[in-house]
Parts: sequence; C-alpha cells; structure tokens
Amino acid sequence: MDYTSIITWMIIVCLIFIGLIVFAKPVKYILRFLIQAVCGMSLAIILNFILAPFSLAIGLNYLTFLITGLLGLPGFAMLYIISWMV
Repeated sequence: MDYTSIITWMIIVCLIFIGLIVFAKPVKYILRFLIQAVCGMSLAIILNFILAPFSLAIGLNYLTFLITGLLGLPGFAMLYIISWMV
C-alpha cells in the first residue's frame, strides 16, 4: 500500500468516527421515542380490553402513538383522563 491509500483510509475512519459522535444523540432520542410509543400503545391495547365495558377505551391511531412517544406515561395518563372526562 502506498501513502495516499493509507491517508485516504485514515481520513475515512476519522469521518466515520465524527459521524458517529455527531449522530449519537439524535439516534438516542429517536430510539427513546420509539420505545415509549410502542410500550404506550401496548399498554393502551391491554387497558382498552379491560376498560372497554366502562366506556374508557381510547382510540389507537397515529395521534395516540405520537402522544405516548413524546410524553411517555404522563401523556398516556392524559389520554385516559380526557377519555374519562368526555
């Protein structure tokens, strides 16, 4: 291998490390959002089966997914409180 290919590979490796450092935090937030949203929707499905006879079921749609993903458990509780009030 000559010096230009070694320098090229060193630059590529450095760019990969810089990319991982820059994009690590946004990926963390995206994964956190998805985990909270999936757990919230799973809990909503379970509670809909239990609370449906009491007319406290919430709709399972994109808005519910977004609220439980962004707000977590407080957002999930808010959905059921709003459902109870209406």
